[in-house]
Amino acid sequence: METEVCKETSPLSSSQTSLGSAGSNHNHDETSSMPSSKSYEEECISRIFQVLKLCDSCESKIIARRLMINGIQNCGDVLEQQTETDKKKLLDILKIYVKQYWDKKISEEWFHKFLQQQALEKSTIYDQIVTRTATYGSSYMKDDTLLSLTIQFLCEFDEETMKKGDVFNQIWNTLINEGRQGIQCYKNEILGELLKEQLENEQSPLYLALRGYFHQPLENLFKDKEVNIVKDDILEIALDCVANHGWWLGLHHDKVTKSINSTEPGKFETLIEKLKEYLTRQGLPIPIPNQSSSGQSSVPSLNTSALTDAKSLSITSPIPIPNQSSSGQSTVPSSNTADLTDAKSLSITSPTTKTITT
Repeated sequence: METEVCKETSPLSSSQTSLGSAGSNHNHDETSSMPSSKSYEEECISRIFQVLKLCDSCESKIIARRLMINGIQNCGDVLEQQTETDKKKLLDILKIYVKQYWDKKISEEWFHKFLQQQALEKSTIYDQIVTRTATYGSSYMKDDTLLSLTIQFLCEFDEETMKKGDVFNQIWNTLINEGRQGIQCYKNEILGELLKEQLENEQSPLYLALRGYFHQPLENLFKDKEVNIVKDDILEIALDCVANHGWWLGLHHDKVTKSINSTEPGKFETLIEKLKEYLTRQGLPIPIPNQSSSGQSSVPSLNTSALTDAKSLSITSPIPIPNQSSSGQSTVPSSNTADLTDAKSLSITSPTTKTITT
C-alpha cells in the first residue's frame, strides 16, 4: 500500500504535526523522523481503514495518520460517528503501533532494556503509559520522548495527575534547570531506593535520558564559530556536569571551567555568553550572579522546584524520537504547535551562592 501523504493537504506536513515540534529546543525537519520502514505503519493504516470503513485514498491516509500521531482523544471530529466498540478497536490498534514504534525507531539500547524491565516488573504502569500515548498522542512527550517516558515510568503518574500537568511540568522544568540533582526535590514522587539509584548510578535511566537531552545542544554551543572548543574530552566532561546540574550550574562546574581555561584560555566567557543567548531563545531562566564580599561574582544556585510552565509545555503529536539534527534540535511530533519553551512563568526563587565541586 502506498502510504505517501499529499503534502498540500496533509496535517502531517509543515510545522503542525509530523514527528517534529516547531517550538521545541530539539527540532529538525519532521519528515526525516517518519518511519523509514513502512511495514508496521502500513499495517496500522490498513487496520484503521477497516474499522473506519475508509477507502484507500489520500484523504483517508491523512485521517489514519492523524490518529497515529495525535491520538484518539485529539481526533474527536474523526470519531464522532463511531461506536464505542470501534473506538476500542482503534485504541488497541494504536497501542500496538506505539509499541512497534518505540521498538523500531528508538535506537538507544539502554532505553530498550529499561522498557523491557518496566513491562516485566510494572506491567500495569507500562500498559497505562502505552494507553496514554495511544489516547493523547505526544501531548505529554514535550520535546524529548526518552526523557518524558523515563519520568513517567519513574514517577508512575496516574491519569488525573498527568491531566493536571502541574507536577509533571515542575519535574520537567527542574530537571532541565538543575539536572538530575533536581530530582531530590521530588522525594515523594519516587521511592527511596529508586531515587538513590537515579542520583548515584551513572547508568541510571534518568541520567542517560538527560545526557541524551543535553548532548546535541551542548555540542552545538561548543562548535559555535565564536567558541570553537573542539576537544571531545572537554565536551564529555561538560555533558556529565550539565546532566548532573543543569545548564547554568553544570557549565560553571569546577571540572568544566578548569578544563576549558587550561586548554582553551579565554573561551569560557564566550561559551557562557552563547549559553545565555541559547537560554533566552528557549525561555529558560538565567541567574544573576551574586556579588561576594570581595566583589567577585559567584554562581547562584537555582531553586526551580516551584517552576511551572505558562503553556503546560505540551505538544500534540504522538510518538517522537529524540534523533537530533546538526542544528541541535531533536524530533517531536506536533499538531498544534505550542511554543514549548515559552516559559514566562519560570522564575528563580531566592538564588543563593553555590560552589559546585566534586
